[in-house]
Amino acid sequence: MRRWWNWIILLFILGLTALSFVIVWPSNPDRYLPDFIDWPEGRGIKISLPVIRGGTFGLTTLERRGMSLGLDLRGGTRLVLEPEPGVQVDDLDAALDGARKVIELRVNAFGVAESEVNRLGNNRIAVQLPGINLEDAIDKIGRTALLQFCEPVVDEARNVAIVREGAVSYQPQSCEPVLDAEGNIAVEGGELEFVPWPPPQTEEFYTSDQIVWKPATADLDGEELALDGTYLSSNTAAGPNPNTVDAVLNPWLLLFFWQGDGPAISEQVTERLSDGNYPLAVFLDGEPIRGENDSIIAPRVTSVITSQGSITGLSREDSFELATLLNTGAFPIPLRIVQQQDVDATLGETAVRNSVIAGQVALILIMIFMVLYYRLPGLMASLALIVYTSFVLAVFKVGLPGTGPIVLTLSGVAAFILSVGMAIDANILIFERMKEELRVGRNVIVALDDGFNRAWSAIRDSNISTLITCAILYWFGNQFGESAIKGFAITLAIGVTLSMFSAITVTRTFMRLIVSYRPIARRLWLFIPDVPETQRQTTRGAPAIAGGSGEER
Repeated sequence: MRRWWNWIILLFILGLTALSFVIVWPSNPDRYLPDFIDWPEGRGIKISLPVIRGGTFGLTTLERRGMSLGLDLRGGTRLVLEPEPGVQVDDLDAALDGARKVIELRVNAFGVAESEVNRLGNNRIAVQLPGINLEDAIDKIGRTALLQFCEPVVDEARNVAIVREGAVSYQPQSCEPVLDAEGNIAVEGGELEFVPWPPPQTEEFYTSDQIVWKPATADLDGEELALDGTYLSSNTAAGPNPNTVDAVLNPWLLLFFWQGDGPAISEQVTERLSDGNYPLAVFLDGEPIRGENDSIIAPRVTSVITSQGSITGLSREDSFELATLLNTGAFPIPLRIVQQQDVDATLGETAVRNSVIAGQVALILIMIFMVLYYRLPGLMASLALIVYTSFVLAVFKVGLPGTGPIVLTLSGVAAFILSVGMAIDANILIFERMKEELRVGRNVIVALDDGFNRAWSAIRDSNISTLITCAILYWFGNQFGESAIKGFAITLAIGVTLSMFSAITVTRTFMRLIVSYRPIARRLWLFIPDVPETQRQTTRGAPAIAGGSGEER
């Protein structure tokens, strides 16, 4: 039964290894592997999977991508921002969190891949933008955020304008649609359609993503004013719905307050929209704010709102996210750039290639040493090391559950190469204990199990101490904004964690299967070079199972 279980584990390991190789295989293998071999290119396959967006079914495409590289390997820009001197804020921490979310949304809207926007210490924000030059980065980050409230475009019959196919372009930093030469809303790749509101629950159902928006405006003393974030007070808050009757269906509530001319503008806008429960959306820098389901957040207006109002029907995450953005729009804390760094991508390209070659050389040298010194166990450990390397790289590329891909920096690559050497430490401890058991007369299977069991405490303690060190390094790197230290800590922690799986599960499975064959188990010279000759003789013909000494029975 035990042997069959080992075969099941082996098949599981081989399946994961094959999947890992498919994931980590480079798109251009000739850059990292000997070019005299015609290596297959890892361009990958596009797979279409069904998804639900905004209540409708659709298809999304999964495409195999390259490894996520950090700023020092890919090139780009790093900025550090802090509040302008003399700025007085009641809650600086909340203001900086709001500013961070605004910057993050703006960067994502510009399509900058693998960008990072993080808090740095108590009063700074660090922004890393791979693949973008310094001037463009400052232009994207440096300006003040513009928060707008937008209503649907309607015709004289109060039908809502939607676009089922194609897209509507908006003016820069606005939700004002672009008009064509005839003064009509320009639609690219589709047609404008006016449909009744609210949307019918039929095959003609449409979502907030298909609605054409325009700025929500009001006439005050002959002047048309747009409802935007400048009229919001800074005490917008989200929390549980205190209305016990409504809380069953809408457990979360968002409260907001107007100031200045805001109540008068809001009264006109909401009076117009409440006549039919039309929606009201929020745009940030010309991009609609979306919820966790990736749909535009557009609550329906059910009553006239003057000085204060509330929004229900949102999830907990969307409520707090929108509250933060509304507060930021009401009080955009002025930021200044205190540090800026432009990294050359050419240096990163060379560093990546040299690091990969160094890792290959280190892996080969370790495997040669293990085979020469530990013989058959060393060969099994070398195979486990290949499995370990593929697992680690696959985790880097795919990411951990709930996170995106691990962004590799040059220090992270160094930590990975170091972890390759450290991954073999557990095997060395196990094999040394196994050799001690063989010297006192244990047979191979008993020595194998005892070697693993008695080496576990040392393996556990050493790896836990390393993980504690990684946690301390990550904390220091986060406090001082050193992404190199953080990358080193994260990469080393992942490597150390997977090394325990490699030694305890992968190597052990390989060894159990190989010693289950009696012709191999009886040849002690495959496992220990200095076994006494008397023990060699008494072991001949001994069973490869059971415990005790190797004497014949």
